[in-house]
Amino acid sequence: MSLVFDNVSYSYENDGDFAVKDVSFALQDGKLLGIIGHTGSGKSTMTKMMNALISPTTGKVFVDGEDINASKEAKRQVKSKVALVFQYPDYQFFSSTVFEDIAFGPRNMGVPEDEMMRRIEKAMHKVGFDFDEISQRSPFELSGGQKRRLAIAEALVMKPKIMVLDEPMAGLDPRGRAALAKLLRSLRDDGVTLILVSHNMEDIAELSDEILVMKDGSICMQGTPREIFVHAEELREINLGIPIETRFANWLSEAGMPMPECVIGLEELVEAIASAFKERAHE
Repeated sequence: MSLVFDNVSYSYENDGDFAVKDVSFALQDGKLLGIIGHTGSGKSTMTKMMNALISPTTGKVFVDGEDINASKEAKRQVKSKVALVFQYPDYQFFSSTVFEDIAFGPRNMGVPEDEMMRRIEKAMHKVGFDFDEISQRSPFELSGGQKRRLAIAEALVMKPKIMVLDEPMAGLDPRGRAALAKLLRSLRDDGVTLILVSHNMEDIAELSDEILVMKDGSICMQGTPREIFVHAEELREINLGIPIETRFANWLSEAGMPMPECVIGLEELVEAIASAFKERAHE
């Protein structure tokens, strides 16, 4: 397993008021885990514990079978295994050029210059950047979608086993969202384990292999997108929605059109509607 939370709880004040309470789950290698929950449900606190930015008050977090908080060396090592890509990429940039920003991590870790250059070129290619065109540009002059891709390139250059992305699609136009979704699928196909934290149910449904639903610091549901979004009423009770395609299919079902129990994604919705019309045509 890439990542294991073993009965993890966290209190910011150590006063018994827990932001995360008794969380246990195991994430398989090469999978994409979606995490959803209302504001204050514990999502951000969990992601910070995934690469030892903070340590559990109780319980343990394991990466590749090792307790990441067992020692200072373990905490240092996990930084190269688990990469965090924050919601606002501007906060991660501090160099005058794209190249220097990407180079900071491997250079700081003592990666030899020739190996560093290979990594940088490979990471930039993976996110769709032309090295000659963009390497000397300022990170702060890039478009929103380019900034997200740069943040991912900065993570990839460290060759992480796990990448945690907080609201990576926020603020992107449809073209930018589609390009980033394609990139995330490609990373998963390459064997990178991904964790996607998002309020966008369409992104979560489209990309996730499994979903954790957080409520008041604890996991209240866990399963595949279809197993989660079939519970529309329960999700509504904790201020969460369902994907628009699922919602539309439910509305059609209530209006009398035969629909599958839980429709996920636009393609499945179109197929379900076409099948329903064919069925009516044969009656």
